[in-house]
Amino acid sequence: MEAEKTTCAVISGAPNSCAGFLKENIDPARTFVLCADSGYRHCLGAGIAPDLIIGDFDSAPAPGESYKCITLPCVKDDSDTFFCVKKAVALGFKVIEIYNAIGNRADHTWANILCLSYCAKAGVACRIVDEHNKIYTVTGRAVLQKGRYAYFSVFAFLGRAEGVTIQNARYEINEADIEPFDTFGLSNQFLDGAVLLSARKGTLLVMESSD
Repeated sequence: MEAEKTTCAVISGAPNSCAGFLKENIDPARTFVLCADSGYRHCLGAGIAPDLIIGDFDSAPAPGESYKCITLPCVKDDSDTFFCVKKAVALGFKVIEIYNAIGNRADHTWANILCLSYCAKAGVACRIVDEHNKIYTVTGRAVLQKGRYAYFSVFAFLGRAEGVTIQNARYEINEADIEPFDTFGLSNQFLDGAVLLSARKGTLLVMESSD
C-alpha cells in the first residue's frame, strides 16, 4: 500500500457516471485510484489520473502505454470490478469506495454489492457510492449520520439478522429479527441527529438514498 494513500477508490464502468460527483469525492493526493475496465474513461472525464487500470477491455479499448494496466482474460471467474476490489485488499487498503457500480444491468449491480461481503470478511470497510446512493454493510453497531441522503433502508444480508435495533429514526425497532426476504426496513428516514443501528447477530445491508 502506498504510504501516503490510505483509501482506494475503485471506478467501475456503469454508464450513469457523474464527473462532478467523482471530482467532489475523490482526492487523488490521498486516494489510490483503481479503474475497472471502461471505468478509466469516467475517471479521465473527471480529470482524475488513475494509478492502475485493470480489465479485459471488452467494453472499452485498452488505454495504451500512458497508464499502468493489468489486462485480464475475457473468460474468468471474477468481474473486472471484483478483481479490482480483491487487488485493493491485497495491496493492504482498509477503506475502499466503489464508484459507478450501480447501472442499467441489475446482474452487474448485484455482483458489485456482493463485493461488500468479501471486504467485510477481510476486515475492510467498503461502500458503493454515487449521487443518489450509498451502500454498505454493518456488523455489530454503527452510527448513521444525516447528510447527502434523505432515506435509509436496512435489510438482512445473505442470511438472518437477529436483535436488530434502530434508534432516532422515523421508524424505530427494538431487538427485531430480520429474514433476508423481509422488506419492512425499506425507506426509513433520518430525524435530527444520528441514527443508531445495531444487530446482535448477522450482517445488515444498509442503503442510504435520495431521489
